[in-house]
Amino acid sequence: MNERILIVDDEQIIRESLSFVLKKEGYAVDEASNGIEAIEKQEAEPYDLVVTDIEMPGLRGIDLLDKISKRTPETLVVVVTAFGSLETAIAALRRGAYDYVLKPVDFDDMLHRVRKLLDHRRLGRENSLLRQELHRTYDFDRIIGQSPSMKKVFEIIRRVATSDGTVLIAGKSGTGKESRRKKHKTTLSFYRTSIPP
Repeated sequence: MNERILIVDDEQIIRESLSFVLKKEGYAVDEASNGIEAIEKQEAEPYDLVVTDIEMPGLRGIDLLDKISKRTPETLVVVVTAFGSLETAIAALRRGAYDYVLKPVDFDDMLHRVRKLLDHRRLGRENSLLRQELHRTYDFDRIIGQSPSMKKVFEIIRRVATSDGTVLIAGKSGTGKESRRKKHKTTLSFYRTSIPP
C-alpha cells in the first residue's frame, strides 16, 4: 500500500507543485489549504506524513503540529516555512516535527527527506511486528506443562529473561535440558538468556 501524504499550505502553487512531485513517486497525496481543513482530513483518515506550512490563516502550522502529535502521534510531520529562524526550527522540532524545511522548497531535497522519513517509519513498524511474532512464537503458551513445578520454572525464566547473565540448567540426562545440538550425556548445560520477557 502506498503511504498517504497530506500537503498543507495556503499557497496553491506550492501545494500543487509538492503534490505533483510526490504523486510522481507513487505516494497517495492529498491537499489542504489551511490547518482547519487539514485537521478534518486527518481525523477522517490519518495520514502517514503531513507536510505543513507554518504561517497560515486560521490555524498556524505549529498549532496543527500540536493537534496531530496529540491525536495521531504515529503521523510524521514536516514543517515548511519562508520565515526561517533557528528559534522557529527548534520550537517545531521540540513540539514533535520530524524535519524542518525552508522555502523556496528544493523538490529533490524534499523528496529525499520524505523517502528517508517514510523508510524509517516502515522499518520501525516491521521491527515492532517482528517482536510481536517472536514473542508469540516463543511464548510459554506453546510449552507443554501445567504442573505447579513447571509454572514455577516459567516464572523463574520470566525473571531472568531480561538479564544478560548466564543461566545454569542442571538435571538428569534425557530430561530435555540439552539444546538442539547433538545429544550427549551431560548433567549441566549453560545458556545465554534470550527468551523475550
